[in-house]
Amino acid sequence: MSFIQEETEAHPLGYTRLRLRKSDAFDHNLTRYLDTDGFLDSRNLIRDLYTAINDAIFSGGTIASESLYLRKHLKIDKGSISKLAFRWVGTLFKDLLIEVDIVPTIKPSLWTPKCIEVNHSGLITSPKERKTSIVLKTPNPRLVKNWNGHFRISVSEYEAQILQNIPLPVLRGYILLKSLKDTLYMPQIYDHDQRDGLMEATISSYMLKTCFLHELKAAKDACDPTLELARESKSDEVSITWAKRIIERMELSIERSELKSFFVSGVNLLVNHSMTVVNDQYILEAECQCLRHLLNVATLHQFND
Repeated sequence: MSFIQEETEAHPLGYTRLRLRKSDAFDHNLTRYLDTDGFLDSRNLIRDLYTAINDAIFSGGTIASESLYLRKHLKIDKGSISKLAFRWVGTLFKDLLIEVDIVPTIKPSLWTPKCIEVNHSGLITSPKERKTSIVLKTPNPRLVKNWNGHFRISVSEYEAQILQNIPLPVLRGYILLKSLKDTLYMPQIYDHDQRDGLMEATISSYMLKTCFLHELKAAKDACDPTLELARESKSDEVSITWAKRIIERMELSIERSELKSFFVSGVNLLVNHSMTVVNDQYILEAECQCLRHLLNVATLHQFND
C-alpha cells in the first residue's frame, strides 16, 4: 500500500489520516490527491471517481433497461461517500426504490487500530487474522477541522465474522427490525424548512446493529443457554424475541442519552463529535415507539396464522 495510517489523539475517534510513503512521493497519479501536508485529501479523489461513474451512467450504455430509472446521481462536491438511487417500475414492483452506496475503500496490510476493541467475549474468534479497512467517509465538516483528510476506520469484517457465527433465528431478529425500519409502513417525518421536506430516519440501521451486538455480548457474558439452543429452533418466536431485545436496548440508550459504539470506546452514537447532548431525542423516542408497534403487529399476525 502506498499510504501509511497515522493515528493521533487529535483525530476524531474512529478515524485516521493517510500519509503518502516517501517511495511514492514522485508518483503524479497519487500526489495530485494530496493536501499541502502530504496527506490524502478526499475531495479531489472523490470528485474524479464519482465523476467517472456518473458519466458512465449518463452515457446510457451502463443501464439499458426500460424499467430502471435514475433518481439520484452521486454527489461529487461533498468530498465524502454518496449513493445512487434508482426507481424500478414493473409488473411485480410498481415503484421500487433501489439505493446503491458507492464506498471507496482502502485495505492496508494487517492492521488493528489502537482505538478499536476486538476482544469481545469470544464473539470474534480470530481477531489477529482479520483485516481492518479504511473507507473514504469523512466526519461532519461543520464539527471537525480538516475534515477532508480524516477517514473512517471500518470494522465491517469484524461485524461480518460475528454475524456469520450466530444462530440464524437470532440474526433474523435484527433483519426483521431493519426491514421494518425501511418499510413504507414506518412513518416518515417531513420538515417544511428543508428543500425536499423529507427527513431521513433518526434511528439508523447502524444504531440497531450496535444494539444487537451489545445484546449478543450480554448473552455471551451471561452464558445464556438460549443463544446456542436457538440454532435448532424453527420457530419465528426466537427472532421476534431478539428483535424486542434490540428495541429495548435502543429505548434504554435513548433514555440514558448514550449508545456506546461496540468497537470504538469513547464514541456515543447518539451525539456528534463536538456535542454532549442528544439532538431530536423526542424523534428518537417516537421512532422507537413506531418500531415497537410494527413489531407487535408482526407478532399478532404470527400467532393468528
